[in-house]
Amino acid sequence: MSFKTPTPYLRGQTYYFRLRIPADLLPLYNGKEVITASLKTKDSDTAQERSRLKSIELDQEFREKRRLLAYQ
Repeated sequence: MSFKTPTPYLRGQTYYFRLRIPADLLPLYNGKEVITASLKTKDSDTAQERSRLKSIELDQEFREKRRLLAYQ
C-alpha cells in the first residue's frame, strides 16, 4: 500500500504528527478517528524524518490489525 507521509505540524515550539485512522479500522480504536503524537523536536528536518518513521510504524500496525480482522 502506498500512501503520502503526513506533514508534521508545529504546535507551540514542538512538532506533532497527525494521521486519520482508516474507516475499516475505526471500531478497533474505540471511536478515536485520529492518531496524534508529539515528535519531540523543534527542528523541522528531524520532524520530517520522525514523521516518516511514525507513518511506517502505523502502516505496519494497520496491516496487522487488518490481518487479525480477516481471521475472525
